[in-house]
Amino acid sequence: MGGAKLEHGSAADPVARAAHDTHVRRRRRVVRNAVLLLIVTAALLGLMVMNRDAADARACRARMEFAVRELQRLAEGGRPAPVPLPTIQGVSPPEAFHLRDHVDWNVFYAERGAGTAVVGVCVCRRKHDRFLLSDGRYAVVWRPADNRYEIEWIPEADYPARAAALGFIPARR
Repeated sequence: MGGAKLEHGSAADPVARAAHDTHVRRRRRVVRNAVLLLIVTAALLGLMVMNRDAADARACRARMEFAVRELQRLAEGGRPAPVPLPTIQGVSPPEAFHLRDHVDWNVFYAERGAGTAVVGVCVCRRKHDRFLLSDGRYAVVWRPADNRYEIEWIPEADYPARAAALGFIPARR
């Protein structure tokens, strides 16, 4: 790994060999520690990105669960298919703002209920990138047969077809 060549047969041979062996051991230790540091750093970065993506998806799901709770609460009160959540009385302004800012509403979902088993109510505006997992979006769907609202995960690869089936009109931005 470098260094001067040792002369065989000289009087300084054992001392030079010991110094050379110490140098080689130190260099190997430095290289081993550097590789270990790179591996640990890469693993921590991977975990950090996965944690960030999971937190983003959890926050989106919490917003969607809020929408499902409020829509279901109104549906159980005997009302027909409710209007979009931001206009519902009794919803706190911060929750409604965060939800309104995060989703695209299908304002005609009540009209589509007669012809299909599942209708899309709202969907995340942007996909959720997930490290080492498939990207996708959450959507709130309505089942008109039993007037029930649910959350559905839509993988991004399936999104165009599933969005069309749920009645979402693609927004051009």
